Amino acid sequence: MKKIEVNTYQKPLLFDYNGLFDDFLALTTLLTLSEYRLIGLSVVKGECCVDPVVDTTLRILKLFCRYDIQIAIGESALVNPFPFELRNKCLQISSIKKLAGQKIDNSQLVATEAAQFIAQKINEQTEKTTVVVSGPAVNIANAIEQFPQIVEKIEKVIWVAGAFLADGDVVAPDHDGSAEWNIFCHPTASQILLKSGVPVFMMPLDITHQLPIDNYLIYHLDKNKKKTLSKIALKILQPEFDPRASNYMNSVVAPVYLGDPDIFNFETKSIAIEQRGTSMGNIYRTSLGNRIKQANFVDAETFYDFLIKQLKQF
Repeated sequence: MKKIEVNTYQKPLLFDYNGLFDDFLALTTLLTLSEYRLIGLSVVKGECCVDPVVDTTLRILKLFCRYDIQIAIGESALVNPFPFELRNKCLQISSIKKLAGQKIDNSQLVATEAAQFIAQKINEQTEKTTVVVSGPAVNIANAIEQFPQIVEKIEKVIWVAGAFLADGDVVAPDHDGSAEWNIFCHPTASQILLKSGVPVFMMPLDITHQLPIDNYLIYHLDKNKKKTLSKIALKILQPEFDPRASNYMNSVVAPVYLGDPDIFNFETKSIAIEQRGTSMGNIYRTSLGNRIKQANFVDAETFYDFLIKQLKQF
C-alpha cells in the first residue's frame, strides 16, 4: 500500500477508543484523511481484551507505515463495563489476511497511563488538537481533571455517544434501556467532559442508526476488494452484516465528519446525565445543563459514497 505523507500543516488529531469492530474501521479511515495528522492513540481498558486491541492497532499502523504513533492504555475501571461479547470481536480482525502477515513491534505501546499521555500529546502541539472519542469518556475526563490546562488547547471533542429521540442500547438488570452504552459505562466521566468547557460535538444513536451496515456498502467494498483498505473494511464489516437485524457504522461517523463535515447538521442543546437509578446514563435536556452540539442529520447517501471513495484510494 502506498505510504501517506505526514506533514506539520495537517491539523493534530488524537483518537481515544475501546476496540469494538467499528473502532478499527474508524482508525483506518482516520489515517487516510489528508487534512489531519494522528498524534496518538489511547485505549479505554474496559476490563477485557486489551492485548488483542493493541495487537490489531499495531497491525493497522504498520500497514500505513506509521511507526511514529504511540498507544497508551487507560487503567481506570468502568462503572458498568462493556459485556465481553461486545469486546472480543477484535480477535477476528487481527486474523484478517492483510493484517495477520504483519510483524509487529510493541515499542509503540507506552507505559504512560492514558490521561497523562493525552495531556502530553496535546501540550506538545503548537495548535489546538481535535479529539475523537468513540467509547466511554473516562480517559479524556481523567486527562481534563488531572491536567486542566489542556482544555484551552483542545479544538473540540467529537464524541460518538448518547441517545436523544432514539431509544438507548443498554440491556442491563434494573435498567430501563434509555441510555447508550458509552455514557452508561461511566456517567460521572461523561458529566466531567460536559462540564469542562471543551466544545463537544456529540454523535448519538439518532445519527448512527441512520447508517446501517447494508447491501449497498458491502456490494461496493466487495467490488473494490482489490484495493487493500476496501478488502480490510469488507472483512471487518461482513461478519456484522445481517439484513434481518441491523448493525451500524457507529464509530465511523467521526472520521467521515472530519473528512466531509457539510453532510452533517448540528443543533445546540443544554443537557445533563442521570448519574444513578434505573435511568443511569440517560441524557436529559435542562436549562441548567451543559451546552453541546448534537448531530441531528446526516446525508446517508453521501456518507457511504465518501467512505467508499476514501478507502478505494489505497
